[in-house]
Amino acid sequence: MTLLTTARAKLRRFTQTDLGPLTEMMTNPRVMQYTGFKTPQPIEKIQESLSKWMNPADPQLGVWASTLLDTNEVFGWFMLMPTIEGESPELGFMLNEKFWNKGLASEIAIALLDYGFIQLHLKRIIARANPENLPSISILKKLGMSPFKNQRESSDIIFFESLRD
Repeated sequence: MTLLTTARAKLRRFTQTDLGPLTEMMTNPRVMQYTGFKTPQPIEKIQESLSKWMNPADPQLGVWASTLLDTNEVFGWFMLMPTIEGESPELGFMLNEKFWNKGLASEIAIALLDYGFIQLHLKRIIARANPENLPSISILKKLGMSPFKNQRESSDIIFFESLRD
């Protein structure tokens, strides 16, 4: 099932055949260093995540595989889902290192925010980033997201929000 399509990419539900590209990303220390996982993951943990992402509790929210339109190559994942108790859904993403600095994260994140606000009628979407992850912070600012203080979470994370009426 395709969730959304942009000029160069689409988001779709994960399938078991995505284990290879997911493993390539999630075993790369540079990709993992600023994620919630923090370190490369063992194959068992990657398979566990894949299984969970293939069968989300809420079909409108979750984690989706991002693929290039012209080749169908999986280059990352994007999420829009509740991750912090009592907070609005969180926007998040992870890209294979060979796809960094190509504008794909911004392109898809813009479309995912639109999906959340227009299709799901959300009033607020949050995101978080490690203060050292300057590329992700730059993307979140480019999306028009603003920093906010979250009292329930660690101070070593920067929180962002986007609000709509």
